[in-house]
Amino acid sequence: MFFQFDYSLVTLSVLVAVAASYVAIDMTGRISAATGRVEMGWRFGGAFAMGMGVWAMHFIGMLALELPFAVSFDLRVTALSMLAAIVASYFAFRLVSLAAMTWYDMLFAGLMMGLGIAVMNYVGLRATQLTPDIKYDLLLFIASVLYAVLASLAALWLAFQFRDGDRRNRLTVKLGASVVMGLAVAGMYYTAIAAARIPADAVSLASGLFAVSRGGLALNVTIIVMAILTIALMVSVFDARLASRTGRLLVSLEKAHEDLKRKAEERRQTMDALARSNLELEQFAYVASHDLQAPLRNIAGFAQLLQRQYENRLDARADEFINEIIVGTKSMETLIFALLDLSRVSGADKDFQPTPIGTVVEEACSRLRSVIEERGARVVVGDLPTLQCDRPLMLQMFQNLIANAIKFQPGPAPLVEISARCNKAVWEISVRDEGIGIDAQHQSRIFRIFQRLHGESEYEGTGIGLSICAKIAQIHGGELRVESSLGVGSRFYFYLPQRRQDDHLG
Repeated sequence: MFFQFDYSLVTLSVLVAVAASYVAIDMTGRISAATGRVEMGWRFGGAFAMGMGVWAMHFIGMLALELPFAVSFDLRVTALSMLAAIVASYFAFRLVSLAAMTWYDMLFAGLMMGLGIAVMNYVGLRATQLTPDIKYDLLLFIASVLYAVLASLAALWLAFQFRDGDRRNRLTVKLGASVVMGLAVAGMYYTAIAAARIPADAVSLASGLFAVSRGGLALNVTIIVMAILTIALMVSVFDARLASRTGRLLVSLEKAHEDLKRKAEERRQTMDALARSNLELEQFAYVASHDLQAPLRNIAGFAQLLQRQYENRLDARADEFINEIIVGTKSMETLIFALLDLSRVSGADKDFQPTPIGTVVEEACSRLRSVIEERGARVVVGDLPTLQCDRPLMLQMFQNLIANAIKFQPGPAPLVEISARCNKAVWEISVRDEGIGIDAQHQSRIFRIFQRLHGESEYEGTGIGLSICAKIAQIHGGELRVESSLGVGSRFYFYLPQRRQDDHLG
């Protein structure tokens, strides 16, 4: 018999096929971008959404048939046709998830998808349970299967080509591809219908618990399937936008990382250059200071010889000149020794051993005994830890700090307090005085070499002692700092990391 169709339902079935095709093309991009379990989830979700869309197109097309008898559908057979559509869609999504596609992959997936959709079509027709049975024109039957395979190949090719398209720039192209793909999918069903020979006196035997009637089904099926497709599309769009934002963030992070690496490399090169420069300067200072000692001793010796032999035998100005030479050579000798000390601190091999800091302070005070007794100074020493340190360097550091604390207390009985406290894994050791103090604007530069805040007529010195102390603290992994107020006093303190042996006071 010849078929008549409800063309509004035919149009609806084609629109559903186009919508399912658009969702399929959109979701292929998410599958190709995902990996592992996420990719598997997208693959199964996409297969379900597309399979439901293809099946809905088929089912609405079945409802579009206007037959001269009432038709019902067996739900069990209908569900089987739905499963065939989902399985066929799975093969499609499995193909488009591949990084690269060969012709063999394309032919195999197209064959499986085409056969799956053909099975869906003919099993779906079987769900009507007509008697007498539906007959099929053999040539048209074969043609419908071949068409299903070829249309599947075309649909797969379109999905693969546009899976990575940019959503904003290629929306029109994707819509066009969806229309072509949707028409191809819908054509599979209507080609299968053309092969069917339905008897005019047929009766639908689908009844009972697993039977549904034709009335209102088209609208209900459309609403349900379009809801599924809409949800799938919304999830795909959200994931794509999230992936895009994540991609932009990763690009920004990568750029920031590269900038940090570049700046770190520039900083490292600068630090290396400064280290080389400092080393060269220290070596120069050591060589120059060492080589200056011999001629300086000769000058000092001859000046002292002149003073002993010719003092009061020449005029007063000659005696003054000789005395200036002796004073100058002594100042130069002091400066040379200070430079040599700085060079030794920077270049000497370090021997870090567990050292009771209290005994180091005691030895420093012993070396300064004449100064302490002359000034009547009091050195108050609290409980000090045992630290991993280089004893000679630590001795020099305390000797310099205690000597400075006494020197810059012009009043009688200078007081020097030495204490320590532990903060987590760091020891803070301080040397405090009640001297003249340091103005805040000068505190940042007193650790630089040759930085003096007072003239030699006020306080003698070379401007190197605190530089040596800062260097020693740095060698021990710490830092020398100062807290001071004018007229109140100063507290010099340095941090040293606590090592395993540094766990007791002594």
